[in-house]
Amino acid sequence: MMVMHIVGWSAVAAVVSWRLAWRRARAMIKWVTAQAQTDAEHWKAEAARWRANSARLAKEIEAWKVGHLEGRADIVSIIPLLIAAQHERAGCSCTAASQNT
Repeated sequence: MMVMHIVGWSAVAAVVSWRLAWRRARAMIKWVTAQAQTDAEHWKAEAARWRANSARLAKEIEAWKVGHLEGRADIVSIIPLLIAAQHERAGCSCTAASQNT
């Protein structure tokens, strides 16, 4: 009879310990799933922020390119005026020097 008690209580202990381990495993799985969900939401928000930042930078780059081309065109168009002013100044100094002597 004592052997039957030992076998019976061993079976009960095994079932109880299995149930406790199963509940702990389920709780751990739920916790890991919730943590993964939180991390996924965080990284989605981070990706959206970087996408917005890259879109803003793309617009700034385009604006800079347009401004660069306009500035370049302005410089190219002003070069003849600068050359003419240089010649006028050189011509002026020669005539001014000859008038002083």
